[in-house]
Amino acid sequence: MLNKLLEKYIPSKYYLNYLKENNISCSDYQVAAILSHCIKDPFKLNEELSFIYDNTNDEKLKEEIEIKINDDNRLYDIFKDNSDRQAVYVVYTKDEDDEYDNYGYFYHFDLAFQKALESKKEFKIEKQKIQDDNPQKQIIQGVWNPHYFDDVIDKYESDDYQECLGTISYDTNGDIEYFYVKDISKETDEEIIKEAYKDNFENVYMHLEHPFEIGDIVKDINLNKVGIVELSKQEYDEFSKKVKDGFYADDFDSGSVVSYLCDDGHFFHEHPLPFFLEKYEPDKNDDEYDLLTCASYLLKHQCSLDFFISAYEKYRNKYK
Repeated sequence: MLNKLLEKYIPSKYYLNYLKENNISCSDYQVAAILSHCIKDPFKLNEELSFIYDNTNDEKLKEEIEIKINDDNRLYDIFKDNSDRQAVYVVYTKDEDDEYDNYGYFYHFDLAFQKALESKKEFKIEKQKIQDDNPQKQIIQGVWNPHYFDDVIDKYESDDYQECLGTISYDTNGDIEYFYVKDISKETDEEIIKEAYKDNFENVYMHLEHPFEIGDIVKDINLNKVGIVELSKQEYDEFSKKVKDGFYADDFDSGSVVSYLCDDGHFFHEHPLPFFLEKYEPDKNDDEYDLLTCASYLLKHQCSLDFFISAYEKYRNKYK
């Protein structure tokens, strides 16, 4: 029986139906790993992980969940604490072109979050350390809840780089989409970090079902882009066997290989996790129909290169 949490959070209906139709179940460890990629807000994720913690017999997973929840809470408290007034919270709101505009500077996290939420836009909050040699330090510290002081903001932005202590990105409802806080209590050596995290459920390689074949046209729900699968189920399963035999891999290697169509007719490839992919049939009236179809047939060895080139040139000419 498919875990109810997977039914709730896996975005691809095609992938979910495949699991159900083939009676495929997942271990608690796999469920936790999948949820860690499907739920962006770390604290909403932790709510579901707490449920798994209370109902699993996997002691290793319970230990990892406990560490994650404690670390997230500790780091969030660090981010919100500015009692020594040695940092400022810089708020950025996202405009219609998906670029961030400066929205103001604050000493208090709660006020920064409240004002950003009132913008009704996607936003992020950066916590920046005020450098001791910064000539604007006294000016900034002398302003109560600095916000919309253009003369101060301009000078502050023109100074030397301020050390970023953390960044949290939010959607329009204030739900977290990205969470990073500098943890000064841990070592930063690359090998130590790799050793510490390679076996964590958030980063570990996980064998997933790959119900796609080379040439399948798919829509990536995460990126909202359409592309062509370039990895067969057999190739995916063969790689999993290599990992099982000792070949090192992480969560990045759990993905498929998909080439996405750009507006200008070019393709770029990524490694999306299979449960973000939905089978897709392009509309015959859409401009990209011929190009996507020919690319699919070409990878399936069902058409020759000249047909693909013709479709590519036709598509490109529309954007000249």
